Amino acid sequence: KVDAIVSEWMGYCLLYEGMLESVLYARDHCLKPGGAVYPRICNLLLCGIDSEELYQRNALYFDNVYGVRVSFLKERCLSEPHVAYDLQSDWVATSSALVCSIDMLTASAYTSAKVESVPVQLTALRDCKLHAIVGYFDVDFLGNGDAGVNVSFSTGPLSQVTHWGQTVFYLRSPISLSSGQVLEFHVSILPPHDSPRSLLVEFDWSNGTRSEFRMD
Repeated sequence: KVDAIVSEWMGYCLLYEGMLESVLYARDHCLKPGGAVYPRICNLLLCGIDSEELYQRNALYFDNVYGVRVSFLKERCLSEPHVAYDLQSDWVATSSALVCSIDMLTASAYTSAKVESVPVQLTALRDCKLHAIVGYFDVDFLGNGDAGVNVSFSTGPLSQVTHWGQTVFYLRSPISLSSGQVLEFHVSILPPHDSPRSLLVEFDWSNGTRSEFRMD
């Protein structure tokens, strides 16, 4: 048995690569009572961004590739999330919403490795046009006992860039919001049956439509 488990298991959008279950298995079979797991708390969040520049560069790229229209590739592009390392803080146009919080000391592998139809509310910080929903995560290293030191970091667009970047889900059609307006939808994040290290991400909108994405 060991006193502590330290693992950098987090993937893009926190759950990509499917390593969470392996760490929780090690915790259940190898960690001493009273032991520590680092990081301890992992939170997955979503926010909305307003960036015509980013949308033109990525989502609309196939409408005009050096004068050639290859729009038949556009849907494939939009169904694959984009990992970005250059999101500007002033592109953030909504509040952030917590999608899931994982306590690595108590989490169940069966329930924690997936997100099923979680309600999301994003409040517009100003009049804006949302071009994408962005996924990112925060982690906390909670120290044990009275002498413990708590350390945390975020992979969000308002924080210093990390190698995880942020996961960008482009909208098929941008959504216009007024300042203070709330965008409501449900999100599901599940590993597909044919590839447990991949992710299927679904946004179910209030108008009855669904946006689907796959991370391979």
